[in-house]
Amino acid sequence: MSHPTPPRSDDRRRDSAGDAVARPLGGGERVRAMPEPPSGLPTDFARGHSRWMLGAVGVVALVMSLAVGRWVATLYRISDNRRQVQLVLTQLQALANSQQALAELAVQGGDGARTITDRSDDNVREGIAALGTIDQSEHAGDALIPIVDAERAYRLAVTKEFDLIAGNDLGTATAVLNGEVKHDYTELSQLLRDGITAHEDAALRSRKLADASTILALFVAVAVMVFLASQLTRARKHAAAMTGERTRSRNSEERFRSLVQNSSDVITVIERDTTIRFVSPAAERVLGYLSNNLLDSRLSSLLHTDDRARALTLLSDASQRPGVQKPAVWRVRHADGRWLYMENVATNLLADPTVGGIVLNTRDVSERMLLEQQLTHQAFHDSLTGLANRALFRDRVEHALARDNRKAASGVAVLFLDLDNFKAVNDSLGHGEGDRLLVGVSERMVECIRAADTGARLGGDEFAVLIEDAPDIGTIVAIAERIVAALQLPFVLQGKPVAVGASIGIAQASSEQGAGDLLRNADVAMYTAKSRGKGRYEIFQPEMHAAVLARLELEADLRHAVERGEFRLHYQPIVELGTGALSGLEALCRWQHPEKGLVSPATFIPLAEEMGLIVPLGRWALLAACTQARAWQERHPGAQGVSVSVNISGRQLLNASLVEDVASALRSSGLGAESLVLEITESVIMHNTDETLHRLKDLKSLGVRLAIDDFGTGFSSLSYLQRFPVDILKIDKSFIDGFGAGGNDSALVRTIIALSDTMRLRTVAEGVETAEQADELRSLGCILAQGYHFARPMAPADVDKYLMREEALVS
Repeated sequence: MSHPTPPRSDDRRRDSAGDAVARPLGGGERVRAMPEPPSGLPTDFARGHSRWMLGAVGVVALVMSLAVGRWVATLYRISDNRRQVQLVLTQLQALANSQQALAELAVQGGDGARTITDRSDDNVREGIAALGTIDQSEHAGDALIPIVDAERAYRLAVTKEFDLIAGNDLGTATAVLNGEVKHDYTELSQLLRDGITAHEDAALRSRKLADASTILALFVAVAVMVFLASQLTRARKHAAAMTGERTRSRNSEERFRSLVQNSSDVITVIERDTTIRFVSPAAERVLGYLSNNLLDSRLSSLLHTDDRARALTLLSDASQRPGVQKPAVWRVRHADGRWLYMENVATNLLADPTVGGIVLNTRDVSERMLLEQQLTHQAFHDSLTGLANRALFRDRVEHALARDNRKAASGVAVLFLDLDNFKAVNDSLGHGEGDRLLVGVSERMVECIRAADTGARLGGDEFAVLIEDAPDIGTIVAIAERIVAALQLPFVLQGKPVAVGASIGIAQASSEQGAGDLLRNADVAMYTAKSRGKGRYEIFQPEMHAAVLARLELEADLRHAVERGEFRLHYQPIVELGTGALSGLEALCRWQHPEKGLVSPATFIPLAEEMGLIVPLGRWALLAACTQARAWQERHPGAQGVSVSVNISGRQLLNASLVEDVASALRSSGLGAESLVLEITESVIMHNTDETLHRLKDLKSLGVRLAIDDFGTGFSSLSYLQRFPVDILKIDKSFIDGFGAGGNDSALVRTIIALSDTMRLRTVAEGVETAEQADELRSLGCILAQGYHFARPMAPADVDKYLMREEALVS
């Protein structure tokens, strides 16, 4: 819209006769200045009357004229004051409506609303003070007391609400808004409406009484004229009365003008066609226009093109209905070209002769609108990644399904994505690096999808993609494959490459499905992908529901397994390859499910890790193993040098209570620290090395021995190995399985054994199942081994028998 150039208008003009014509405050009719009344009395005033009759009648006429004139003037003044009080109360009611709207908005957040509300409070108090100035009647103070009290109570309630918001107690703030604030607002609004009605009725009664009094005055004047026979005397008395009335009216108008001109809001009086007849000086501060430059121009020329039709409709409706209309917001162009959001309250005073137009109370709410836009964005977008959040994503899925059903096609699909190793990264590197990882994942995901697709972060490490208008399943699968491949590439966190990967579930829409069904199916497919090896995608099939339900049932059972005592420890012997003598026992956890029997550790250990149950489970296993080992030492003299090995998970190692848990288990069981070996997986020990090193040193200070489990399968580093206070390296079973297969496994095992000898560490070969493997390990110089070739994991009672056989062989 081009910059408006409203015509200028002088404050005063000249009519054809040259008389001055003044523009009233509200526009409307221009009032010509009345001519000065003639001066002097006729010389034949007392002709035909005696002096004593003239004196008596003159005194009586003078007294009656003064009394009636004073009475009439008082009534007109009261009527005008009531009209002005009615107008101020109407403006106060508009301010209260706007203030309540801000109070309701404030619970959504933001400090800008409080600043605007404080300004509104000032305007309300100024208006109430003005009421006391305008209305000087005997009972004016009594009438103001309820309004003042109601305004104070409402202000205190709003202040209480804002204080709660400042303290981030949005729940209590909402309760205060729905309770105290709304109650006090209703009280104040009712008092204002009652005041408007009362003053309107009082003004009407005063006007009618004044009119009746004027008639009486005319009757008295006629009687006086008959008695005095002089029109001139009555004219002078009438002129004197009107002069006093105009003076009082002018003073009242000046007080009202002062209120308007010093208001922080822009007050505009417009005609039905939006021609501006009056605008307050605040227009220059708020909009940058001089007030005189806006007179006689159209308000519609300042409105934004997109808002103009709506604004004109609202103003047209306001011109048809007297009273205050609901607040409306539209954009108005500033003198410098900016568009400002302005909140407008329209009051129809076309029928009021003192105003004669539609009064607009306008304030700049650009900051509030910006805050609302920010809150709306925050409500529907993830604050970390900027992607759509769960609420917005679900809404877009619903709209996509509605469009898809209308087209009778099936081109809508949802990809549900969950990172595979995010918890390990978050726990080992900290939440800050975890957030960086999530941002990196979102960026790579967005690069893999089409411009028409919607990416979302649903929470935690869960993401989703909405695919629309896909021509076939191949297009959907291609997107999933791109995402899987992109996330398999390492991320650099704290200067180190970190691989996470992702599992993706794919669900295609069908005509009978809703958004909830589609999201649930994609989630089920994702769980299936995780259970089948992670780092892959799966397309939803109906039979997957049963598998997910079984997993959920297993999770529920696992939560209660520790407290119900369903876990057992089995022990696998660790023997010396040279002599076959028992060196130690590794404690292996088993779940004796009351219905499913023994559940494989490969099933429930990862589940316990995901559910955060591994720490209490590990604490139980540690105490149980130490207690059992001490019991064997007491029952079997030959078991004094036998150690017990307990596996420590990554979550346990990062838990600050691990050292105390180990110390407590040793104290409670009475087992010597030298008889306890803590086994830690190599991949776990290499994460967050500084914290890990500190924790391992604390454990070593207790006197226990430390073993690196599955050595050779992780991120082996000699520099790290030299820093860690470990005692034992356990060679992973995968290397032992490769013996005799023509590979390099024997050479790798020989290297690990040589490395252990150099660093004065003991080696234990895991998973030895044949005599040939045992013989080759002996030839390579391995000292200890465990596996089915020597003994399977045994229950504690079977271990007792095993120890008794060992003692019998020795004797």
